[in-house]
Amino acid sequence: MLRSLFIFSVFCAVLPAQVVLGGASTLPAATQPGAAVVADFNNDGLQDVGVAVGVPDRFETFARSGSGFNAGIATLLAGSTRPFDAESGDIDGDGDADVVVSLRDANQIQVLVNNAGLFLLPGNTTSCGGEPENIVLADLDNDGDLDVATSNRASNSVTILLNDGNGAFSASATLPVAGESIDIIATDLDGDGDLDLAVAIASNRTIELFLNAGSASFSAGTPISTGPQLEPAFLTAADLDGNGQVDLVTTTMGGGLDQILVFFATGGANFATPFAIATPGHADGIDAADLDGDGDIDLAMSLGVSNGIVVLENSGTGFFTVGATATVGTGPGRIRCLDVDGGLPDIVVTNALSNDVTVISNATPLATPNYPGTDEDFVTRFAVNGGGFTVVGGGSDALDVAPGTLLTLSHTSENGTFTGVAGASAFGSVLATGSIFPTPIAGLHVNLPSAFFVVAPNILGFPAAAPISYSVPYPGGAAGLSVLIQGVVSTSSGINGIYVSANGLELRLQ
Repeated sequence: MLRSLFIFSVFCAVLPAQVVLGGASTLPAATQPGAAVVADFNNDGLQDVGVAVGVPDRFETFARSGSGFNAGIATLLAGSTRPFDAESGDIDGDGDADVVVSLRDANQIQVLVNNAGLFLLPGNTTSCGGEPENIVLADLDNDGDLDVATSNRASNSVTILLNDGNGAFSASATLPVAGESIDIIATDLDGDGDLDLAVAIASNRTIELFLNAGSASFSAGTPISTGPQLEPAFLTAADLDGNGQVDLVTTTMGGGLDQILVFFATGGANFATPFAIATPGHADGIDAADLDGDGDIDLAMSLGVSNGIVVLENSGTGFFTVGATATVGTGPGRIRCLDVDGGLPDIVVTNALSNDVTVISNATPLATPNYPGTDEDFVTRFAVNGGGFTVVGGGSDALDVAPGTLLTLSHTSENGTFTGVAGASAFGSVLATGSIFPTPIAGLHVNLPSAFFVVAPNILGFPAAAPISYSVPYPGGAAGLSVLIQGVVSTSSGINGIYVSANGLELRLQ
């Protein structure tokens, strides 16, 4: 029995964050594009886009340049093989992004080894089952390299291909399934730390599970039924309700119903009766990511009939509301939520009928923590990528703020030193590392994902004639971390100003 969870675009509560979609780029991709991937193929620090193309048989890459993309470069593959799906990762262990492509009509996968942004041919090919429609690239045997699993539509099977560490694959197992396999994903379904498999079986209306014993030794789990009418199509998996367990989502075909099914995990690779979520149009592809930066996982779907995409925003407990929508090319299918331009995940969708790829930028402002005692109406947010930007200028450009107002500068950086200079009558306050603001405290504070760093070491008075400078190093981390610099205006009267600079970015409170 299905439980229905209808999603509404009108609701009473104000959401803490909402997805805002920015501009879109259209990348022409010959005929019958399959799946797109995002990776820095040429090692220039920018994320590029690649797509498997069925006719003529090729893999096309679009290098990112500034705010756009260069013309596509085609890597020609063997004729009449029909490349369909693609995944990217460091397959041969040399540190750059390689690609594996499913060759649907050749019953093979092909490895494209990256050499300075170009792919070496002919590349290793490995046989699998009949019509490998979709693939996953993941470390299935826990040996540190990336293996492959293929869903074979014509032979009703899944093939496990293990990597020797140098990018050569060999078949280790064939897993029979009960019908026509469509999509396949790898995720930890039973919570034991290794990657299991979920396979959408359209003809049998089930999602079959294969549980990993830890070394790519798989055993069948309890299959999940999608009901008497609905056939599963594309899959995604994530912890949607915040309980630490991986949930499953599938788009559906059949029954004339526009809905997706959400299966919440109950533990041990078992799942509750699914929720049927009504969608504004027939959903084809689906992916999961934190699109609004609020810490929970949202969903993005392609709508094949209406030539668009829609975001379903998560409340944090697995309840979804309709969010942003966008028009894409004709016949959108596979959709992926991946960071293309540095920041929150963007949306990449392939359009089979208009023969192109649409890349939609995620323009959602980074969320500001709602500290007790602050008024969200007086919180200013900036998403900045790069240096030399003045957030609040001096003189007539100065921002008029009241005592106790919290202003936030959000800066994406891998390293740097944040320096503050305080003027007359301002003061800083001690804040213990790792604590949370109980109330807005005057001073300057650097908020990292793991802890709070206090710029002012103790309570200070800043004489007008001799401002005191102080700084705190940001210890660095993975690219894309959001760093918040917070300055709270003193409750004392006669505040002159607080100035904060970070790698050329300046926040000025006056």
